[in-house]
Amino acid sequence: MGISITAVDSVLACAVCLGAPGHAVTLGMNMAIGVMLLSVTSVLGGIIAFVVYLGRKARQAEALERAGAFDLTE
Repeated sequence: MGISITAVDSVLACAVCLGAPGHAVTLGMNMAIGVMLLSVTSVLGGIIAFVVYLGRKARQAEALERAGAFDLTE
């Protein structure tokens, strides 16, 4: 009991868990979270853009097929 009272600093949480907004560790963690969100967002954006691209190409191919562009019997 006496040791835990005298060693209060070792019992407290770190700056991130404690919520010190101006501490360097908190700012670093916030930057790391931002970088991770940016990377996930860019990857998902690329996947969505590729799916949209494939959809447009499929519609173009369907329109050409209806127009008879792929008719090889002639």
